Amino acid sequence: VDLDARAQSDEAAAALGWEALRGGRVAAMLMAGGSGTRLGWDAPEGTFVVLPKSQLSLYEIHARKVRRMAELAGCAIPFVIMLSDETVGPTRAFFEAKGWFGLRREDVYLFTQGSLPAVDDHGDVLLAAEDRLTAFPDGHGGIYRAMHRSGVMDALKARGISEVFLFQV
Repeated sequence: VDLDARAQSDEAAAALGWEALRGGRVAAMLMAGGSGTRLGWDAPEGTFVVLPKSQLSLYEIHARKVRRMAELAGCAIPFVIMLSDETVGPTRAFFEAKGWFGLRREDVYLFTQGSLPAVDDHGDVLLAAEDRLTAFPDGHGGIYRAMHRSGVMDALKARGISEVFLFQV
């Protein structure tokens, strides 16, 4: 491995990234649809406090990172959060109660992921009730459809966003 060439390639990639950030062409997207049940938490997983001494939640840690990157870039970075139908309301209330963690409200976009019917091992559709299908979130695979359906895609395009940095809660 040519370490000098690798270092030059890494520097070039970082320069392109900073150029996009400073040009206001980047959004940060958090995949946060889940509830905190696996954590023993009866709320959206992003509200879980992971730093007990400072009482910082996962959402606040990520919002602080987005806010700091915006400061370094010298422009707003949209913070886009994909949620589930069950977590969008509590998440919105949490962000409102926390003053959007110092972000401008107009820079935070909350939207819900889609869902797909659940099937068993034989391909038969599962019913939640006699008149209702069981559905599960379509997650990462449905992100573009959900962004389009919610209007987030158009809102980002209108802001000149061409790059989205995707990460998970």
